[in-house]
Amino acid sequence: MLAIPTTDLHAALNQAVHLVSKVLGADSACVYLYDPASNSLVAVAASHTLVGNRQHQRGLERLLLADDGRLVQVFQTGKMYMAPDLAQDPIPYARVRQPLDLKSAVAVPLEASGVRRGLVCVASRKADRFADQYLPFLEAVSHWAGMAIERAELMEQHTAAKLEHERLSSAEEMMTVLAHDLRNYLTTIQGRADFLRRRSEREGREQDTHDAQIVSQVVARLQHLIENLLDVTRIEQSIFTLSKQTFDLATMVHTCADLLRTPATDITVEGPSELVIVGDPDRVQQAIENIVNNAIRHGATGTLVAVGLDTTEQQGRRLAVITVRDYGPGIPSELRANLFKRFAHGPQSTGLGLGLYLARGIAEAHGGAVTVDSMPDQGTIVCMTLAVS
Repeated sequence: MLAIPTTDLHAALNQAVHLVSKVLGADSACVYLYDPASNSLVAVAASHTLVGNRQHQRGLERLLLADDGRLVQVFQTGKMYMAPDLAQDPIPYARVRQPLDLKSAVAVPLEASGVRRGLVCVASRKADRFADQYLPFLEAVSHWAGMAIERAELMEQHTAAKLEHERLSSAEEMMTVLAHDLRNYLTTIQGRADFLRRRSEREGREQDTHDAQIVSQVVARLQHLIENLLDVTRIEQSIFTLSKQTFDLATMVHTCADLLRTPATDITVEGPSELVIVGDPDRVQQAIENIVNNAIRHGATGTLVAVGLDTTEQQGRRLAVITVRDYGPGIPSELRANLFKRFAHGPQSTGLGLGLYLARGIAEAHGGAVTVDSMPDQGTIVCMTLAVS
């Protein structure tokens, strides 16, 4: 058994139970694993014997936990079971006993990664077929099966992580190239928009001046998006740098609210009129705008986004605390584990899934953090902390 390759778990378990049935002279040998979807034990491997083949042909490969029986009890209690004569046991071995005419059996629980996952069992159509010394042997078989399952799951996780890493690397490479190319084009567009605005101002053409200003605003938003894309690569490659200086965080928060306020969504700000900190003002503004933009996109239409500013003491450090609350439907529980991952977004999201990822990176670079608290139908609160000095 130790020589069986475990790269294919199903094939390895089938080969193992075939060897076990041959060594013990059993008419049936099975590995059952628990399937939570159906709340049942499923025979994922069975010996290639007459009884094993009949079990497969008659569809007797699934044991519902609700049906009880000795095999179900072995799984539920974690206790081994040995029956020299199944006919004398008032509790049925399993619903497969009568169709297969089994007379004696041994079953031991199976654990993997410290969790009970199923059981290993052998059975015979002869009474008194198995001696007591078979129990330690089957325990060893069960232990081997548990290690095989662990190895298979680790390989699966490793493969999934590798594929995810390759996917993100490809996305980053594509976004970086695209961002650099777009920035070159936007520089030209911005230059022409500035030229048109100045000319229209000289000639008194107010509508053209207004249109040129709108073009400049759109270009500025696109440049902001491009910087976000480039910052993803900078964070991942540990070349994300700060240019620190003293600035008023309270003024910055009010400025962000004024810039991002829309006719559909009001933004309120509560907090001190002044809060001076040391940090990179461009990066901090970038983080605040990302968080507030998220709140605007995911909040309820026609409501408001509430921004709060305060300070707190934590482990002897003074921190600035910025909270941004929306009153939308909240974040579904299945999406919360991926909130801070790159390019992660929900099915209704239209963004690139970079806002919270970048905000957290900026906050951590300033000695702080970003947390999210969300309840269904009660909105979402994003809290960002920054070291004051």
